[in-house]
Amino acid sequence: MKVITKRDMIREVAKAWRACYGLTPGRPISYGKDRAAILTQLEALDMETCTEEDVSRITGNELWIRLTCDECGSEVSAVIEIGEEYDYESDKAHLCFQCVAIARDLIKDLRG
Repeated sequence: MKVITKRDMIREVAKAWRACYGLTPGRPISYGKDRAAILTQLEALDMETCTEEDVSRITGNELWIRLTCDECGSEVSAVIEIGEEYDYESDKAHLCFQCVAIARDLIKDLRG
């Protein structure tokens, strides 16, 4: 279980981009040269000061840094991630702080 913030998403965007498009350093790019150029632009950002808009402008959309609660569907600035360690077949959930508070209250009610 851990907290994930928008800043965390920004810090990881270049790594996620590279993994998604198979852009391994030293490996020739046989397709998607624009993807490599986008990776170069992402890696040039100061990950501690750049904005969500900077990332969205480079990637062409905000999906790379969007955080959504899996319970209520709200777009939020931070979530609690629960579930198995990341793997393509792992079960994970992202819950906003409001939904975590509701879950806590449900558990309290059960305890009496």
